[in-house]
Amino acid sequence: MQRGRRRAHGTVVVIAVTSGDRAAEVRAAGPLVSRLMPLTRDDGRWVIAGAVAGAVVEFDLRRLYLHDISLIGSPMHTRKHFAALLRTARRGAVRPVIEARYAREDLAAAQERFGRQRHVGKIVVAVEGHQW
Repeated sequence: MQRGRRRAHGTVVVIAVTSGDRAAEVRAAGPLVSRLMPLTRDDGRWVIAGAVAGAVVEFDLRRLYLHDISLIGSPMHTRKHFAALLRTARRGAVRPVIEARYAREDLAAAQERFGRQRHVGKIVVAVEGHQW
């Protein structure tokens, strides 16, 4: 059920091959990292921009140093991109998927649900004076 819910909200694995180069876009990858790392070409680079399916992954480090692969962490945006995203969100043009809403006094329950890593979408904790 969770896999179907993630796929419905944009979870994708796309591998495009162009002129011998491979590009992969992986969201919610988690365990897929170790399976996809060998697809990175020698002298290639791997950009990590999230850890939705788990921040701890296992892969063979020899793949990095024996094949001269660069591993890069990225927040996925620049400040300019983030400002544009905020403007778009304020207009209501994009809306996040909300998994659950909690009152501030139920913060422990919200944290517990988040810790199970079975949610799809945002877990919202209400702040006094704001309507969600």
